[in-house]
Amino acid sequence: MDELPPSESKTIRIPPVPLRLPLPLVRPLFSWTILILNAIVWLLMTLSGGSTDPNVLVRFGAKVPWLVAAGEYWRLFTAIFLHIGFLHLAFNSYALYSLGPQVESLFGRGRFFVIYFLSGLAGSVASYVMAQSISAGASGAIFGLIGALAVYLVRHHNLLGRRGQRALNNIVVVILYNLILSFIVPGIDALGHLGGLVGGLIVGRLLCPRYQILLDQGGMARLVDRNSLKRQAWRLVLVGVALVAGAVLGTLRWKGL
Repeated sequence: MDELPPSESKTIRIPPVPLRLPLPLVRPLFSWTILILNAIVWLLMTLSGGSTDPNVLVRFGAKVPWLVAAGEYWRLFTAIFLHIGFLHLAFNSYALYSLGPQVESLFGRGRFFVIYFLSGLAGSVASYVMAQSISAGASGAIFGLIGALAVYLVRHHNLLGRRGQRALNNIVVVILYNLILSFIVPGIDALGHLGGLVGGLIVGRLLCPRYQILLDQGGMARLVDRNSLKRQAWRLVLVGVALVAGAVLGTLRWKGL
């Protein structure tokens, strides 16, 4: 999915009608790796005293606002890999299993990696700024994947036709349902979910594939992706700066400054 070098082939704009050209997809790798890693971390927590034990959560790197404010900012990252109880792990694992390979296939491995972790960090930062409780989980990153997929379906509706519109409608329903659930069910870090979703929408917008039709010398047409991490590097740096600023804001809030 990297940017293609110039060649003797030429490109043309995609017309606003559904095409029957195969999408340039990649085989998922990071989705399965993260699933396995989350399960291993949960197992280690269980063997260490239980993944619902606050002391275990703190030792393994959960987001603890007063500890983050004291300088342990790495918790905003490590919290993404922790889960509180088996049901929490099972729910997030199923969501990642359902969404991860699809997003990674469409966006490519590198861009999937960036979307997942920047969305996860966005969820952690939002929770840190506004929420007081200890929290952990991949939910913010998963909401980011939902946001990125929604961006893809909106941008490429002309390629996907009615199937894409149905998928987009389903994604909107999933977003609304889960956000409402996040705010009405006790014990759910709703702000982390919302922060992850916003992060996924922003980063997904930057990294969304930009297809063009390439015609080779034999007149055969295929879709190529003209977007890449390299093209969006400076914008991603700005996203990183915004996350740092959010963490600083959270620290100022917690220190009462």
